[in-house]
Order: sequence, then C-alpha cells, then structure tokens
Amino acid sequence: MPDHIHLLITPTATLEKSMQLIKGRYSYRAKKELSFGGELWETSVHDRRVRDWTELQRFSEDIHQNPVKERSSEQSN
Repeated sequence: MPDHIHLLITPTATLEKSMQLIKGRYSYRAKKELSFGGELWETSVHDRRVRDWTELQRFSEDIHQNPVKERSSEQSN
C-alpha cells in the first residue's frame, strides 16, 4: 500500500517505544538513501491487541486482503 502499513509485532518494550524505533530507523534510511525530505509519518498509531490464535489469523488475513480490497475499490471508481 502506498499510503500506510500494517504490522504484526510482539514488542519487547512498550508499543510506543517500538513504533518510535521503527519510524525513526525507517525515516533515517529513507532520507539518507532516497534523499527524501518530506514527512513520512502521521503522529497517530492505531493499535489492536491480538488476544488469541483466532484473532491472529483474522488480523493476518485482513492485512493480506487489504491491498486486494484497495485495488477492487479503485477499479470500481
């Protein structure tokens, strides 16, 4: 997806600290290697806790289907 990402992670620290590290490292590399000068991230994070195996499977499938759904909606417009 060109405008957002989905992650399934098991943070070793808090979710906020984990996202800070992910965003910081990605931003650093994008700016250095791609000479990107703009903002890459919005300030918010939408998190959902995975409570069991069934939810993990459902979230995984939702992530997998996200680009498929996006393409379908673009084609219908």
